[in-house]
Amino acid sequence: MNTLNHIKLLLNNFFLQKNIILWLLLLAFGIRVLLIVSTHQQPLSDAYDYHILALNISEHGIFGYDTIHTAYRPIGYPFLLSVVYTLFPFYKAGQIFQSLLIVWSGYLIYHIILFINSHKKSAIVGAFIWLFIPVTIGQSLLLLSEPLCTLLLLLSTYILIKKTNKYWHFISGIILGYSILTRPTALIPIIVLLLIYLYKKKSLYKHVIPSIIIMVLGILCAITPWMIRNYVVFGKPQLTTNGGINFWIGNNDQANGSYKFTHEPPELINIKNEIQRDSIGYALGLQYIIENPLKIIVKIPQKIGFMWSSDMYMLLSFLTSDTHNKSYKQTAASVPFHFSLLALLPSLILLLYGWYSLVYVASTEYGKLSLLFIFLWTCVHIVFFGSARYHEPLLPFFIIAIALLSFTKTTHISIKYYILPIAQCILFIAEMIYIYG
Repeated sequence: MNTLNHIKLLLNNFFLQKNIILWLLLLAFGIRVLLIVSTHQQPLSDAYDYHILALNISEHGIFGYDTIHTAYRPIGYPFLLSVVYTLFPFYKAGQIFQSLLIVWSGYLIYHIILFINSHKKSAIVGAFIWLFIPVTIGQSLLLLSEPLCTLLLLLSTYILIKKTNKYWHFISGIILGYSILTRPTALIPIIVLLLIYLYKKKSLYKHVIPSIIIMVLGILCAITPWMIRNYVVFGKPQLTTNGGINFWIGNNDQANGSYKFTHEPPELINIKNEIQRDSIGYALGLQYIIENPLKIIVKIPQKIGFMWSSDMYMLLSFLTSDTHNKSYKQTAASVPFHFSLLALLPSLILLLYGWYSLVYVASTEYGKLSLLFIFLWTCVHIVFFGSARYHEPLLPFFIIAIALLSFTKTTHISIKYYILPIAQCILFIAEMIYIYG
């Protein structure tokens, strides 16, 4: 008992430290920098694309590959990365930049929790989880767009709840617009939430409508230059040209719910124009949906499963062994089971307790908006295909809910709180059996 009391006293002293959040941020950044300088991670897949695009912008001023313009990737993340490369043209500088984005997100999570319940201990718990959970440490080594998208959503939220001046609403809109340029799938959830906010505040239309209009103007200011560029270069003002092929990848006879691209459809062979490929991809995917509605319904649980699967992809990104001509299952099985379990368990626990916490606070405004955003985000990706990467921008919702409950006594227990955690656990077990069984 004395030992337990001593631990409680140490924890209380820890939470009462005046600059504890600053020390946590510095420690988290320091750990990431040490990992970066002591490892030699090379960009692969999407990360390689972002790396090449950023270098091309910094060296030639062209968003594309060498002298060939592209809109296949949205510009948001590569453009900021190119600014880093202009100053420090090497890959590790990008990783340090990525680390700064993640650490900044931890700072915003801390302040958002403080705004919601004014409980410093809860805010520290939330920031601590975000800063030191393995998945966000791993993100620091991979040049992928999810950390930037997460930061932008958090920053926009922080500005909205802390600043009442309409000038700041415009800034928040610009940030939301840039998040759309980073992950275009953020467009629909953002629009729906703005409309719901407008409906809920209908008694304050005189005050709310100008704020919404100002935010929308901010969003348009962010995305319009990029759409004009694509109109000038490709003849069509759109955010990206990869939507069609991704739509087809998720909706064809060989689709399994994930990024499975075993062959290119005959209609796309030898077509180099990105706009044409994009349009054909959408047409082929839509045709398949119309002709095979039952098969599409069957694929929906598969897409959800892949979206909420473990972060095994991250472990595979760090493999140094040859993965050429190996399937995903073969590559994943090459990672020792005990190592996978050790690396993946923290994220699993986060999701399990996060689902429980979100359902528990579902009656609050935060709980309702969080679950709605998660639902909309999932629905958007169901249209295309699922990947564990796609749930990473949603992790702050889980962490904030956990932090809000961390020093709250739960007064009642219901089976409804355990449905989603049980489903998540079953999904993880099924994934492990598939890989190692």
